[in-house]
Amino acid sequence: MKNKIISFVLAVLMVVGCVGTFAIGASAEDGVEISITPGEIVDGKVDVTFAITKNPGFAGFQLIFNFDNTKAKIVDYEKDEDDNIATDFGGITTKLEEPGVDLSALSSIAASFAQPKNTKKVGKLFTVTFKVFDSFEITVDPATNLSNAEHSTVPAAPAVDEETGETTGKVNLPAITGLSFDDVTVVYDGNEHSVNVRGADSSMSVAYDVSNKLTNVGSVNVTVTVSKPGYSAWVKTATLKVTARPLTVTGLKASDKDYDATTVADLTGGTLENIISGDDVKVTMPTTGTFEKATVGEWNVTFPTITLTGSDAGNYILTQPTVKAKISARTIDVTADAVGKKVGSVDPALTYTYSDKTFVDAQGGFTGNLARTSGEAEGEYDITRGTLATVDENLKISFTGAKFTIYGKDPQVVSVTPDSLTFTYGDAGRTITVLKTAGPTNDITFESSDTGVVTVDTFGNVSVVGAGSAVITVKSLGDATYADFTKNVNVTVEPKTVTVTPDAGQEFTYGDEVVINYTFSETVSAGVSGSLSVESTNAGTQNVTIGTMKIASNNYKLVLAPATVKINPKELTVSGIVCYPRKKGDTPVINVFASDITVTGTVGSDKANVMGLDVASVASDMTVSGLSIDNTNYTLGTVTATGDSFVNEADVDTALADQIKKICDTNPEYGSDKLGDLLTVDATNVYVGDIINKLNELLPTGYEFKFVGSADGSIDASGVITPGSKEIVTDLLFEIYKPSAASSIKTSSGETTIAKTSVIIAPAGNSSRLQALILYYYMKRNQGTKLTVSPVSASVAAGKVVTGTKVVLSTETNGATIYYTTNGTTPTSLSTVYTAPIVLAEGETTIIAVAMKSGMTTSAPVTFKYTVSDVVGTTIALKDGAADIKYMAGRGDKFEAEADATRYEVIAALAEVFNITTDGEAAKLSDVAEANKTVVDLFTAAGIINGYSDGTFRGDKTITRAEFAKIVCVMLGLDTSNAKDAGFKDTDHWAKAFINACAEKGLIKGKSADRFDPNGNIKRGEIATLVNRITGAKAGTECKYADVSSDAWYFGDVAAAAK
Repeated sequence: MKNKIISFVLAVLMVVGCVGTFAIGASAEDGVEISITPGEIVDGKVDVTFAITKNPGFAGFQLIFNFDNTKAKIVDYEKDEDDNIATDFGGITTKLEEPGVDLSALSSIAASFAQPKNTKKVGKLFTVTFKVFDSFEITVDPATNLSNAEHSTVPAAPAVDEETGETTGKVNLPAITGLSFDDVTVVYDGNEHSVNVRGADSSMSVAYDVSNKLTNVGSVNVTVTVSKPGYSAWVKTATLKVTARPLTVTGLKASDKDYDATTVADLTGGTLENIISGDDVKVTMPTTGTFEKATVGEWNVTFPTITLTGSDAGNYILTQPTVKAKISARTIDVTADAVGKKVGSVDPALTYTYSDKTFVDAQGGFTGNLARTSGEAEGEYDITRGTLATVDENLKISFTGAKFTIYGKDPQVVSVTPDSLTFTYGDAGRTITVLKTAGPTNDITFESSDTGVVTVDTFGNVSVVGAGSAVITVKSLGDATYADFTKNVNVTVEPKTVTVTPDAGQEFTYGDEVVINYTFSETVSAGVSGSLSVESTNAGTQNVTIGTMKIASNNYKLVLAPATVKINPKELTVSGIVCYPRKKGDTPVINVFASDITVTGTVGSDKANVMGLDVASVASDMTVSGLSIDNTNYTLGTVTATGDSFVNEADVDTALADQIKKICDTNPEYGSDKLGDLLTVDATNVYVGDIINKLNELLPTGYEFKFVGSADGSIDASGVITPGSKEIVTDLLFEIYKPSAASSIKTSSGETTIAKTSVIIAPAGNSSRLQALILYYYMKRNQGTKLTVSPVSASVAAGKVVTGTKVVLSTETNGATIYYTTNGTTPTSLSTVYTAPIVLAEGETTIIAVAMKSGMTTSAPVTFKYTVSDVVGTTIALKDGAADIKYMAGRGDKFEAEADATRYEVIAALAEVFNITTDGEAAKLSDVAEANKTVVDLFTAAGIINGYSDGTFRGDKTITRAEFAKIVCVMLGLDTSNAKDAGFKDTDHWAKAFINACAEKGLIKGKSADRFDPNGNIKRGEIATLVNRITGAKAGTECKYADVSSDAWYFGDVAAAAK
């Protein structure tokens, strides 16, 4: 009988908690069945057991399973040699048990078995333990086969499961739940904002595909991936958007004017409001505008659009201001001429002279006539305005009357021409012609009312002296027959127009003094002062303005001819761009992490940042292209990068290792503390994937980092902690690896370790990352590897307290037990165990306390001595249940979280969560409202806050961030003398010690990593956040105030605080 060749076909279906059994062979009757049984996922691990459950007989096999080792890694392997199959299957061999094999690097399972004769035994073959990072599939490799006793083989193909139709095995991880990642939209405020996943705990790894932070106006779509051992990755995209901050202009005014038949308006003043302190935002206010109408009335005034400039202008949007001004009626002086007649004769025409003759005539002159009081007897009669009016209703008449004389004498008949004279300064003189046809033969006289404007000689010759108005009076005295004759001639001398014409084609460089050359259209005899200017000194084509130029004489009127000048951007010098080491002839590549850019040449306090470093290119001569400056007043000159090139590739590798090690040693972002924050640990493993990803940011193509274990050997390259380890304090070591050379790269000093991160692993069995970090920080604090339990602290400072005060004891060491005494002796493990607050009775009470924890050194004893009475000096302590108190009132139906908090509001909120007792004397303040008097008296008596030197409290005044830091320090009794410097660059300030103390306790944060803004007013939303940190209040989920958006950074804190 021929030996039968059995075709080996394997299908694997892995579902957590289920067992799949599948036939290997041409049919179910003659095939071999192998079961693959996954167990439950525990701490991100799953055991998968392989066993033979049906065996018609075979002599050998080769099993090969493939899987994605980025989603699961083999961490352990166990071969079962049960008694019932030990004889036949004891010879099974797998790649998993080869000496020195790196299980975590494998992406397949290969097992083989062979013997001279067929076997029909069944039973367990082996168990493989996977560390699961995501749901993964196991596929059957085509090389899988089995053979009969003749060792003939047939390649296998995967079978299809009839129920599922699948040809691969799957391990499906449960989904992570309880997370949210929502869009965030904020208005630019100079602070850094972020979009963050909510609900992630310390067992999860959170990674964002791009930076999840924005300070300046813009929008970024951020995708977050949350990973947790034993769960499928949670992925979601959200948008972080910073919108422009609205700016307004206050104080821009248009001047009222008298009607001049034009729409020209003069503008003055103007101040930008709502700019963040320290931002570079400039604006040139307009000086001229246009009335809506030229007629009398109050009108809107329009003007050229006001534009923002400066390096931070893009973060703002300006609301154009509305300006109004009045045009008043123009006054025209009308003076009646004195005339008369002889008794019984006909009245002569009533004549008059008037000011602004040229302007009035251009507007249509007058309608109507003068009148006189009635009468025909000899004597004087008043000449009145009568029906005289201007044609232009925008003019008003100021009338000066004269006398109409009726006399017994004959009137002289004299004609005077012209009735009025108008000159421009510099014009030649003119003559007033007088013709007497009836009257005495005496001389005609001429007299000027203002010889500074015109003079007139005895012949009526008028000469121009200066700009202005005057009246020339023409007289002829009467005699026995004729009456006196008088006639007024109004004279106006207009200033001479001088046109200033700037020279064409003038150019300047931004930052240089702009001195504009010009010519006058006329020779000016008077002195000229000041200079021409430009609407803006920013780079670009700018309009020339009259600036401060003046002529020291009213005889001239300056008019500027329209002109522009060009202001060119200033060239800046950029240095500090560093390239990766390279082989000679290779294209240089910028190392953005090694580059320490310096920009020189800016003007004053201007900011100018280099943009595009990540996309710039470098030529063979090391010149850099593709860079730009974020300030349009500047341009870049030739930018040159630095970087070494080598003939030998080994020298390139060495120089690269030196460069990257320097970054890791000097850049805090890649230092041990920051890298340590990316570490995940449990009782048996450390997980360094996030650290590797972070370090790989530093490397060019062709290199990568790898983990090589811990410095003391207690953690291997796979992250496995040596079994039985209780506590480990060590450095994790990372090297640069070059896959093409399959080797680690050495520095010039021979080191292979490029980066280190200190780590301490909690006692075996404790899977809390938080616990590991707590121990780590205590290790750092104590500067040694012998860990000591954190000392005991009391909620109430030692000193005078009131009867019934409750003292809460605590230690920062998780799991430690506190022992205390009240008889003056040092506590031991036999002393009273602290389980509840200690209530102080009247008299003297001394509490001595220690904290103990297995495997750690007992904390040093701490003594708290209290003098307890019904009345004490001042005691300040958080109220019981302070974390649950609603302590902050709204403003009507709004909360106004982004509004400045007032002094009244701050102390009212603190009074809600603190118990304050004092026998101090309240300050005598004159302006405290009755509703606020109790809390103000309490806070001033306790020395928490003071009034002003003028005896006022000014409760509605704002309070700065620095002032609030001081209040917190006083109320919590923080040590300000030894606080660690918080690293803020703007706190060279009276409150620096208070700010450092609060920052060290984690109570306050800066506006950015190096900016605190001590003089900025504290906002109501910030008060809620800071007080919640003090009380330990949890973020709220609902808020009754409609103006508190659920997307706002302060939502949770305001929801917890708002009444």
